[in-house]
Amino acid sequence: MARTISSPHFCVALAAQDGWSPYDAEKVRKLALSAFDSHADHSDCDTCRTCPICRALWELFDPEDPAQKDILCEGCRALLPLINRVRGAGDGLTLFSHDTASIETITAIVRSMLGSPKIKKVLILQFDADLKIGPKGPDVAKVLRNERIKCSEFLKLVEARKVKYDTLYEVVKDSYYSAK
Repeated sequence: MARTISSPHFCVALAAQDGWSPYDAEKVRKLALSAFDSHADHSDCDTCRTCPICRALWELFDPEDPAQKDILCEGCRALLPLINRVRGAGDGLTLFSHDTASIETITAIVRSMLGSPKIKKVLILQFDADLKIGPKGPDVAKVLRNERIKCSEFLKLVEARKVKYDTLYEVVKDSYYSAK
């Protein structure tokens, strides 16, 4: 019997330009978290700063980090393989939040990430719909669409508030864009 999970998610995945050293990976992680944190709307109360469950509602976290396993929901587990498949093999980083992101946050992340010579593409997903989980696992690929788009066009969509909640956007630098 299928279950329905209703949980908003914001997902960002970064694909490396060439390979990353451990220093590069940590630098990119800090850049992504800084871009997100500087524009995220969250409370500064003591609970939000210390409670892992509360923090998971607004912080970006690495769903593949074993230390973060306690905050993974079934939606995270369903979305992760799809995001990583589209991100591709090789070095990269995938981060989730159990909330949707503001226009300012999305813009800041895309601009700062694609401004880095270490990043080839950014995947962005705002998911705020029911996710059907079947007895043999989720079939998220049937729920979400994938759209490859150049950065300037994506930022226009964000500004016009036309980002679709059921679309995984594969955002590439304008100079690297080619239609599939």
